[in-house]
Amino acid sequence: MKEETRRKISESLKKNPVRYWLGKKRDRELSEKVGNSLKIMWQNPEYHKKMSEAHKGCKQSEETIKKRFLWHKNYSHSEQTRNKISTSNKGKKGISGKNHYNWKGGINYRDIHSLFNIEYRTWRTEVFIRDNFKCKISDEHCQGMLQAHHILPWRDFVELRYKVNNGITLCHAHHPRKRAEEKRLSPYFMDLVSVSK
Repeated sequence: MKEETRRKISESLKKNPVRYWLGKKRDRELSEKVGNSLKIMWQNPEYHKKMSEAHKGCKQSEETIKKRFLWHKNYSHSEQTRNKISTSNKGKKGISGKNHYNWKGGINYRDIHSLFNIEYRTWRTEVFIRDNFKCKISDEHCQGMLQAHHILPWRDFVELRYKVNNGITLCHAHHPRKRAEEKRLSPYFMDLVSVSK
């Protein structure tokens, strides 16, 4: 900061007794005086009027708001910063991905559950046909698109990934959204599938 700016900040802090004494030790008598003066100040309605008037003039102009918005919108990391982020995600040995916070062991979810994947597309169609293209729970809460759900998780049961009996047709509203919910509901889904056979 410039010397002039520092001086202004120092003067403004000295005027306000609370700010001036932050981090400094003071004797008991002085702290009682400061406390009493603050109580009197806060109980005075004139003080609150002055403060509200002072804050009215502090609003940012529309031009300043637009400038800030455009700065944030057009901001991008420098090449050096991008390289640092990339290196930290790759790890010390330069192996891509393993140090990334969202690493799941090299599984590409989009490729696996893509309609371009023939195995997945066939499994999904067979599950829908078996369930007559209807949500197996089918109650008054049903809504949204149909989804083929793996009863036993795709990531844990490799041998059951494309078995029709490991799938169930659910609407968007009944599809589990969390792993704990998946575990809790899997026995119930198994029963629904065994009944439909």
